Amino acid sequence: PDGTQRVTIEWDAEIPPKTWVRAQFRCADSLEALHGARWMGAGGTDGHLDSGDNVALPGTARWLQYRLALGATNSVATPRVREVRVRFG
Repeated sequence: PDGTQRVTIEWDAEIPPKTWVRAQFRCADSLEALHGARWMGAGGTDGHLDSGDNVALPGTARWLQYRLALGATNSVATPRVREVRVRFG
């Protein structure tokens, strides 16, 4: 929405011991520019977000994309994500 300054991501997931879920955002003024935009997280570009974290958006961004990274330390278990929520405000 116009005037959005921050975006927050949350998820509901089963996260067994020694596994993790992280997120990143990227945004741009146009769909074409989105494909070349850098991924952002906590601390800026190439950082990651945990559930409930938020990032500031450039004032002109009209397109937003997120991605999740799921990982496991020993490859025995994997996270199971049931729902992802993106909140603008």
